[in-house]
Order: sequence, then C-alpha cells, then structure tokens
Amino acid sequence: PGVSYWVSTFCEGASRIILPLYFSSLGISSTKIAVMFLSYELFGLLTNSLSGLLINQYGYKRAFILALGLHTLASFGYLLIFQGPMIVTALLVNALRAFRGIGKELIKTTSTAYFKHLSSTHLQSHYLLGGKDSIKGLGVLCGGMVLAYLSFYTAFIWLGMMTTLCCVIAILWVKDYHDVQHVTIHRFFRVKRRMILLSVTRAFLYAGRDLWLVVALPIYLSLLGWSSTKVAGILALGLIVFGIAQPFTGFFVKLRIRVNQRVMKSKWYYEDILMISSLTLIPVPLAILYIPQTMS
Repeated sequence: PGVSYWVSTFCEGASRIILPLYFSSLGISSTKIAVMFLSYELFGLLTNSLSGLLINQYGYKRAFILALGLHTLASFGYLLIFQGPMIVTALLVNALRAFRGIGKELIKTTSTAYFKHLSSTHLQSHYLLGGKDSIKGLGVLCGGMVLAYLSFYTAFIWLGMMTTLCCVIAILWVKDYHDVQHVTIHRFFRVKRRMILLSVTRAFLYAGRDLWLVVALPIYLSLLGWSSTKVAGILALGLIVFGIAQPFTGFFVKLRIRVNQRVMKSKWYYEDILMISSLTLIPVPLAILYIPQTMS
C-alpha cells in the first residue's frame, strides 16, 4: 500500500503540471482551466468525508483497488481528448478530474489507515505522509519533462501504466482486512466541533495553495516564456523542500526532554505552529505583486 500510495501521488503531481501547461498552450484561458480543476477539489473533499465509512463497510483491499482503478481511468481517459467542441472537452476533463480526486483521497485514507491499524508502530504511516509532497514534487518535475520532450498523450499512457501495475500487484498480494465493528452512518458523522473547524480551516488553506500553485503560477511562468521543464522544476523544488521539512514538525511538537527524572514537554503545540505558519504566508502575495514590476 505504501508504494502504491507514493506512485499515485507521483502521478497526481505529474498530471497537475501537464494539464494547465497543455491547455494553456492550446489557447484556453486560465479561468476555464481553473474550472476544470474545480470538480477535482469538490469530489476530493466529499470523498475525504466518506472514505473512512467506505473502508469500514467494504474493507481495506476493495477500497484500495477501487482507488487505484479510478486513478488508472483518470489517466487513460485523457487519450480520448482531441480537438473538438470546447464543451465536450470541458465535461470530459471535469469527469476525469473528479475520478482523480476520488481516487486520491480514497487511496490516501486507505493507505494511512492500513499502516496505523495493522502495523506494530505508527512510524510507517508517519513516514508515508512525510514523503507525500516530495514524491509529488518529483512527479511535477517528471511531468514537465515528459510534456516537453514527448507528448501529452504519451505522458498519460505512462501514468496509466504505472497505476495499472500497482492495481494488479494489489489484487494479487495485498491482504484483505475488515473492521471488527461496522459503524452506522449516524455514528460516523458524530464529529467534535473542534475537528470540524480544523477540517474547514485546512480546506481553505489547501484551496489557497492550489489557487496559485496549480493554475495561476504555472500559466503565468509559461506566458513569460519559461519552458515546461523550468516551470516544473521551480514548482517541484518547493514541494520537495516542503516534503522534507514536514515530518520534522511532528517530531518537534512531540519532543520530550528528560532532565533529572522529569519529563519536559516542548513549548510548541499544534495551535502555535498553525498560527505562525499562517502568518509566514502573508509575505507571499506581497512578493507576487512585486515580481512583475521587477521582471518587466
């Protein structure tokens, strides 16, 4: 499950750079491209809410294979895109992005739950999540290179074959596990108010990130004359650095120091780190407003 999760994350990173750059090269406006990504976020958010219930009802293996199958369908489906009516292309891309969003969230929940519940230590799931953004960054880099040196259709054949192989391996070798107790829908949605607030805040945070990372920045840099390889390289660098730094945050928050048989906690808690990290994002839009003036 861990390898398949990383492969699907790699494919997701590659598709994130291939799609905006390719459609921008066809003359499609950034607003229309952004609309194409809307279904991905909406269906991903919905799946994130229901994936735990799906795993509880049908087991880890079935949910895992379904997620990989949707990833494969989302890759091979782009082979059906040809020059034609814009409305047909938009509907097809939105459907494929919806499949990708469902598959991404489902495989993330399945993989992390698999390790947390079935392994003797939680470190495996911690490393699994920690490497997510670095693997996504590598996917962005490879996706830009494939788009530059091969073609749009070749890229998605390559991505589809990767997830197909993972799906076959999962069918043959991944063991099936089911929760001992089935949870009712009513009980499943009994969530604490603080968790709901945290989830909503996280959704807005990721929406703000994707607003410029997925559409605005790649298209803007390509309009400045940057090649797809250079655009992918700068975005991949940020994701890889973030992926390396992410696991250290959890270790730092949970740090315990023993002095003379007394255990001292770290003074930094998640609430403090969330606040500080949010404040550090303020200079980003200000810098973006300044960059065009220096480059003109």
